[in-house]
Amino acid sequence: MMDLEYIESELELEIPDVYRMFLQEAHENAVDLESHGFFHDEERLVEFNQEMAEEWPQWESSFLAFGPNDGCGNWFVIDASAIDADNVLLVLHDPIGVETVGAASRFLPGCLESGSVASVVPLNTMHHVPDVSSESAQVGYIEYNDDMFQIARVKCRFANGFLDLEATGSFGKFLLEIRFPEAPSIELLEGCCFNPSDRQVFDAVGASRLEIGESVLDFNSINVQCTRYNAEHGAIALSFQGEAEDLDWGGLGQFSGQIECEVDAAV
Repeated sequence: MMDLEYIESELELEIPDVYRMFLQEAHENAVDLESHGFFHDEERLVEFNQEMAEEWPQWESSFLAFGPNDGCGNWFVIDASAIDADNVLLVLHDPIGVETVGAASRFLPGCLESGSVASVVPLNTMHHVPDVSSESAQVGYIEYNDDMFQIARVKCRFANGFLDLEATGSFGKFLLEIRFPEAPSIELLEGCCFNPSDRQVFDAVGASRLEIGESVLDFNSINVQCTRYNAEHGAIALSFQGEAEDLDWGGLGQFSGQIECEVDAAV
């Protein structure tokens, strides 16, 4: 179980009883919180909340991000303004704002029972896809060897099943040049998964790579899934994970993340 005193000390807040009891019950029942999208490590939770407080002007000191997001770059937080607070909020990045989702006492266990955030969140809080250009801001994150970085900008193009994506931030660059043969058009991309076998990775990823500082990492394995397509805004949400290796200097690491952006889709 996470060290709650450490979290309270580092973030200078009191963890509400509802979240404390949820974590205790999950621990007693050996629930794998990570598999449900929840933070399971106190240092990672603290680091992420501190980064958001620095980078998002709408982030309040009483917000406690606990893991899940809506797939569109907006983050669910627990209201930690009082020890007896029982609210989950959705912090929006574009347009900037905050919306009330509902009671944390229902939201938290509901995510575990259903296995999906979408199934326990009211529909009116699940449609926030920013109306932005194909070079969009503040649209996701990438995690490499337990270090989490915010993605600042994304350029994305899709044509005839081929996805070209460039995501940049303070960490460096994340490039994808991959093909979804089952999705010749953008309308068919939702639910599709790019998951080549280990032997096929080198040929399948093209110039795809991850750049962290001065290190250029090639993919030993990668899984990319389109979790959502918003036809009105021409935007997609992607989740990804895999293993990357620095072939020049050595070093092997695991990466994962999520990106939401508008797509330049050629007809």
